[in-house]
Amino acid sequence: AEMASPSKEVVEGSGGVISSLGKDFERVKKQRLSPAAELIDKITASLLKAQSEISSAQDAGPDSACGDQPPSVCSIVAAAAASVEQLDALQKVSAHNREVQAAHAKFCKSVDKALPPDVEPVMRLLNGGVGEEAPEVLHREVARYLFSEGYSQPARLLLEEAGLDALELEAELRPYEQLRALEKAMDGSDLGPALEWTRVHRAELAERQSELPFALHRLRFLQLLLDESGAQNGTQDPLVATEAANGASGLGDGASGVGAALAYGRTFLAPSSSGGSEGSSSHSARVLADVQQLMGALLYAGRLESSPYAHLLDKSHWATSRELLRSEFLRKNSLPRKSALAASLRVGALALPTLVKVAGVLQGKAGALPFSPADRLPVEIELPRELLSCHSIITCPVSREQCTRDNPPMLLPCGHVISHFSLSKLSRGCRTARFKCPYCPAETTTSLCRQVFTG
Repeated sequence: AEMASPSKEVVEGSGGVISSLGKDFERVKKQRLSPAAELIDKITASLLKAQSEISSAQDAGPDSACGDQPPSVCSIVAAAAASVEQLDALQKVSAHNREVQAAHAKFCKSVDKALPPDVEPVMRLLNGGVGEEAPEVLHREVARYLFSEGYSQPARLLLEEAGLDALELEAELRPYEQLRALEKAMDGSDLGPALEWTRVHRAELAERQSELPFALHRLRFLQLLLDESGAQNGTQDPLVATEAANGASGLGDGASGVGAALAYGRTFLAPSSSGGSEGSSSHSARVLADVQQLMGALLYAGRLESSPYAHLLDKSHWATSRELLRSEFLRKNSLPRKSALAASLRVGALALPTLVKVAGVLQGKAGALPFSPADRLPVEIELPRELLSCHSIITCPVSREQCTRDNPPMLLPCGHVISHFSLSKLSRGCRTARFKCPYCPAETTTSLCRQVFTG
């Protein structure tokens, strides 16, 4: 199967470099092809013209100044030589070559600047600091990304070839398969699975006043109004039938698109309904306005596309609802909204120039690489705002020492972070002994603290 396109985070991470190289490359493209071919054509045309003129003057008598040649031959040859000389071919070709060489040289310098040719010191530096578990972590993250994008077979093959257990990771990422099924159904205009998932989790969605239930019910209402469910064939909408079986009243028999849509609206869009949108504080003003527009659309059944409510049929509503479904699903299953692999690639691309400089300086001073696993880079990597949750360095505020793999950062229940060594000193090595946070009055124990894993 064709792989998915790079995520937005990965593309933006290298966007600055690509944009800069693109501008320099455009300057190279603007340089026209060598004018030599055009000049040769002009010279050839001049010579052919002179040859034709000489042939037509063969019957003329000889000229004393030109010996045995006809009187006009000398003037023809002189005119041809003058026209060729006026072209200044050699000077033009030389000037063009200088421009092309200058543009190529500048582009090559831009490439060398953007993509440092010698990254071997950085690789030795990183290989000395990431530890032996780095390949396993990388394989798992790539497999996790493949699973999340629906490429289960390549992910299993990757884990198998890497000698890793795929069952554990599959169990962790099995919800992604359900999400892909929900999204695939929506891509096919089938709202049934998404609405069923919303019904099952309606209490949790209503508690945080999610917009997902109303967005899905709005799309379903419009489907019924457009008779996309086959209501005119005498069939009843399955969701309406379910509510009817549960005792809901006023659902109608679904004999027409308008009737089915009206019954569906009474069931799922009314403020007193038991549907997915009942927990939104008796409907916000925006939701009420949307409901009013849906009711107004009933008057234009059969010609909704040319009505004042045609905007309700915009495909952007489907895209928005799909994104809401994905967001709510990931939140329900405690799954990350953004790919950790994409974030890692972006941070790596941003950090590479700095790491190249640091590796060069340290190599010049120390005289030897690689470094031992205990070494850490004494440099902070500046990250964009959306990646500020990632830290290249964490320093303990108590001991003023940099956290390492052997001395990891620990999160206290109050939200403050200190190193493991500082935590052990405060608790005196006892997991149940209570101690006060060094930065606030909160008390805790070592057993309640959690290790922080940095990317």
